[in-house]
Amino acid sequence: MLLSLDRIGMHHVALSGEVAEALVDVSFDLDAGQFLSIVGPSGSGKSTLLNLIAGVYTPTSGSIQYSGGKLPHLGYLLQSNALFPWRTVRRNLTYSNDLRRISREQSDTEATELCRQLGLDPQAYLDKYPRELSGGEQRRVALGMAVAMAPAILLLDEPGSQLDYKAKWAIQRLVQEIAMRHRFAVICVTHDLEEAVFLGDRVIVLNAGRVEDRVEIDLPRPRRNELRTSAQFNAYIKRLMGEQSN
Repeated sequence: MLLSLDRIGMHHVALSGEVAEALVDVSFDLDAGQFLSIVGPSGSGKSTLLNLIAGVYTPTSGSIQYSGGKLPHLGYLLQSNALFPWRTVRRNLTYSNDLRRISREQSDTEATELCRQLGLDPQAYLDKYPRELSGGEQRRVALGMAVAMAPAILLLDEPGSQLDYKAKWAIQRLVQEIAMRHRFAVICVTHDLEEAVFLGDRVIVLNAGRVEDRVEIDLPRPRRNELRTSAQFNAYIKRLMGEQSN
């Protein structure tokens, strides 16, 4: 087990003194190599929960336990790509190595391999700047920056947002392939039910800060795009649609 949340609560106090509950009694575990999707409407507490796991916030009640007793290495793919516009793709991908003072030669070798894993030709892309990339290509590089952290857990905040369906499906496939290759766990928060089912081994449904349902996704891996039209896949979507409408 990498992570265990026990009855997590989080509230915010407005200037008026009114208390707003962002999360109430949220509990779940995450095992090594597991894919967990968290869905819910806007304001349900999804992003707050992700930031609590990342250590950005401290819960007002309950506890978060990590394997080994300390926060593991995390990769965090934000909704915005958060690329450094003045750095090339190569230098964006080596940013974490630069912070750790890894040699330039080793960093360049790793960037080349990571670029290939992202489905980008190193010769064509490593020396480009973010402004020269499409939205889907920028998303791949942002994912690469998160993967370069060598995480035990990859956190995804709406990974397919602002992408057309083709680019979104490509990112979902890429997340799955890279996570399975590197054997890290994934937590994905999303409002996209199809994305939640495609990526998740389990889906947690949040509503008004509370866990409304937990759905185990029994679909084979690796998951391919044709799975999206299957009766089993769409049965999961319909169940989650029913939960979302309650």
